[in-house]
Amino acid sequence: MNVLRCLPPEVQGRAYPKGDEKREAEACCKQYADLGKAHTVILCGEHPQHFFFNEELEKEDAEDRETKRELKGVMGRVGRVIEKEGRRFVFAPHPAFILRQPALVTHGQQALQIAANTERVVEPEYLDWGYAMEQLRWL
Repeated sequence: MNVLRCLPPEVQGRAYPKGDEKREAEACCKQYADLGKAHTVILCGEHPQHFFFNEELEKEDAEDRETKRELKGVMGRVGRVIEKEGRRFVFAPHPAFILRQPALVTHGQQALQIAANTERVVEPEYLDWGYAMEQLRWL
């Protein structure tokens, strides 16, 4: 089975992966759990953030609910840095999320700038959605 979708539920009529496809996508993501000697790890999206920090994020969400604050979610954590076991973990939005919403390019860049300690990371190039999807099929 190929994992073809990495989208939130029903985005423009495209369904989020479910069942076996979701399990395969999560298994694919777990292959990156061995971080080797990486000093800085960029956590792109909800799954890797919860993979490494589920307990902390669940506790934070529970405190937000208890105090009736809005839950932060992925976008509320963009740019957060957690130092743990000699590594820097930087929270970033998922690249597919940025592709669907070009207005979020700046958020992605800011997270990468935090990770890389640079002034500028990339200059975005906006592509027609159909063309971009065609290019992704070849990856």
